[in-house]
Amino acid sequence: MKVRYLNAPAGSGKSYQAISTHAVHLALHGERVVIAMPTKQVISETMGRLDLSGNNVRIFSVVSETDHDTTSVASRLVCKLREPSSGGEIVFITHAGLMLLPYAGQLDWHLIVDEAPTIHSSIDPLIDDELRQLANAGDFHPSPFEGLRTFKLSNHPEKVLTFPRDSENRGKIHELAWAAFSKHSLVLVPDASAQTLSSSDLEIRRFQAFSLVTPRLVERFESVLMLSANFQNTLPFQLWTKHGARFVEDQNLASGLRFRKHDGSRATISYVAERDWSKQLQDRPLQDGSGCTIHARIVEKISQFFESRPFLWVGNKRFGNLFSANENAERLPSVSHGLNAYHHFNNVVFLSALNPSPAEFSYFKQLGLTEKQAKAARFHEAVYQGVMRCSLRTQDDSRPVQIIVMDRATAIYLHELLPGSTLQKLDWIPIGDTIKKSAGRPKKHVDPAARKRASRSRQRAIKAHDCLVSQANALVLSDHFASNGGHEIPIESIGQNVTKWFWGMQFQTITAAIANDSFWFETPDGFVADLQRMAGQRITSKDERSLISPAYFNPDKVEETDRGNANIEFLRGIWLDNDGGGIPPDEVPKLFPGLQVVIFNSFNSTKACPRYRVFIPTTAVFGLQTHDTIINEIWSRFHEAGYEADTSDQCGDGRRFHGFDRSKKSASSVFYLPSQAADPCGNIFLSCNASDRKPLEPRDWIRRYHREPEILIEKAVGDETDPSVNWAKVEAAKAAWRNSPKTPGSGNGHFFKLGLKLQAAGMSLTEIEVQLHQEAIFARSPMKRRRRIPSIISSLKIYTMDQKTRKAA
Repeated sequence: MKVRYLNAPAGSGKSYQAISTHAVHLALHGERVVIAMPTKQVISETMGRLDLSGNNVRIFSVVSETDHDTTSVASRLVCKLREPSSGGEIVFITHAGLMLLPYAGQLDWHLIVDEAPTIHSSIDPLIDDELRQLANAGDFHPSPFEGLRTFKLSNHPEKVLTFPRDSENRGKIHELAWAAFSKHSLVLVPDASAQTLSSSDLEIRRFQAFSLVTPRLVERFESVLMLSANFQNTLPFQLWTKHGARFVEDQNLASGLRFRKHDGSRATISYVAERDWSKQLQDRPLQDGSGCTIHARIVEKISQFFESRPFLWVGNKRFGNLFSANENAERLPSVSHGLNAYHHFNNVVFLSALNPSPAEFSYFKQLGLTEKQAKAARFHEAVYQGVMRCSLRTQDDSRPVQIIVMDRATAIYLHELLPGSTLQKLDWIPIGDTIKKSAGRPKKHVDPAARKRASRSRQRAIKAHDCLVSQANALVLSDHFASNGGHEIPIESIGQNVTKWFWGMQFQTITAAIANDSFWFETPDGFVADLQRMAGQRITSKDERSLISPAYFNPDKVEETDRGNANIEFLRGIWLDNDGGGIPPDEVPKLFPGLQVVIFNSFNSTKACPRYRVFIPTTAVFGLQTHDTIINEIWSRFHEAGYEADTSDQCGDGRRFHGFDRSKKSASSVFYLPSQAADPCGNIFLSCNASDRKPLEPRDWIRRYHREPEILIEKAVGDETDPSVNWAKVEAAKAAWRNSPKTPGSGNGHFFKLGLKLQAAGMSLTEIEVQLHQEAIFARSPMKRRRRIPSIISSLKIYTMDQKTRKAA
């Protein structure tokens, strides 16, 4: 069936164009038009503005007098549509009224739907005898969608249900019955949920079903026109297309719009959290010991932010009236589509969390929608509609507009719809309070065998670490190198665990190949005190200051280099270098709760652009492999905090640069020691060493974050040890991946191609998984690529099986 649509921004005049021009034109020529609008309030506003005096056109509205007056509305509406008056007519109904229409063959009426209607609902009644009564009266059938069954009810619900709609659960059962009975709805039930009806497991208490209104709802009308902003993002456009609807944009109506694109130049879009907003995040307590939740703190900040300025707000019903004591705050209705009574406001806050549930995300995936599409349709469009009630609806208004949303993803969505707008982050909630807890990490292993190999690999890595510590002590003792600023320390006073005194090698210049001294302190506090002493010294140029490396170099270890990775015997401590921008210095310790952290300015640091270095002491020395494990986990935490850009040129599309120098991830890097900044306002020295903070324990981080499976530990690098792998092809595949275009939407395809090429080079799935984790850092969005690794491995597994099947055939 053909459905015309008018896609236009909020406030562009699409409703006026479709009703005052198109609908009235049809009615003046004797045609009959039904106009379905979101709410009775919108209908009242529209009818009040519609002037048809002197024309022989009748205008009616068929709406409920009360919230429960559904039967009366349905009967009056059917009566009106089946027995129209002669001549042109326009009848206004609500979206809910449209859904009540029974399927009764072709109608001699044109339909205009203002704003995309709600065609999806999630129904989850408790499992009891009354639900089983309904299930026994209906039938389950296979559906075209994997993992979902259809549920149909042939008999009228009033003949099946013997109980009234007098409780929340009974209301859900009635809703399910009417949806299953409707000719224009499809009730889909996950297989697992259908099986729970016959389960004796008393722990399973809820039944899950989804109702989808199909295009049959509107196909009986003479013609159909749908009006909506961002129509391609709505569920009708995305789901009805899969059910036979053919959407065609009405260019004639579009030509009469006031504008086709927003001017967002006067809008500032501010957001609170990097992580996606959710009910769980709303209720999370802050870590400051106040007992206040994140949501409650944000409400406090909003009133402080706007002071005496009026603002609109939207919030979840469960919180009640959040700003009852603020006379400048006005609450928007939960459904505000089409309302024009708020355009004198210049400030809007959207506090609600309206995410689809995990079950809904799974359902939408089976219907062919991505998580991004589902979230845009179910949440981001609701935010857009709420925000667009303000003065942004009026294109010639010049007043600045302040929009506050809760997360970065929502801010980016609005930013793309409001070209020219300014995007900024509010510092109301510390980063550490919003970071996702580590309990829900992605699946690490493709099968139990891989899990066991990884476990053995960790155990061997821990043993290798313990062996390295012992060897390092013997090495340092044999070197007899123990000085601290020229003061000799007798070796016998140090004992056998000499490396616990080592904190790094000192180099006179950045190009020096041989260390001129080392740092020896018995405790981390002693070394930090020395760093603080140096931080108080003024210099005229950063080149006056010597440098430190956490590595213990052996220039004689290899011939080619004196201060390369191949010369490293062991390391002590973790050093990072922030070149400015991104994560503020005082937010860094919150990314590493429980760890001692020292932060000090670099020479070129300023108040406007702080540049700083981070030092994290460790309890013991460690090797190159452990260094990489620790550094990769640290980088993951930057990404999890919302700073996904590893370089400044990767910024854009809402991606933020964390500011840390990726080139300093090398174990052989050197760092300038502390001093006063050239600009005194740029001085920083933070030593986070409270009783709950300890030095990093390398052994513990190996146990928790070691990722390399045993197959790569057992093998040496090169093709001599594994002739089945074409290492030249492996290197070529990695080079192609690293040099692939970093354009939005292309990363997953390039990453999957890398997996295919590694498989073609002879690598096993376990080896490929490790390589993908290592190569994800070169992606435009490393976190997203890492999340895709399990599905890539699964796809490669299926591809391998298909290849074997074809060969066998």
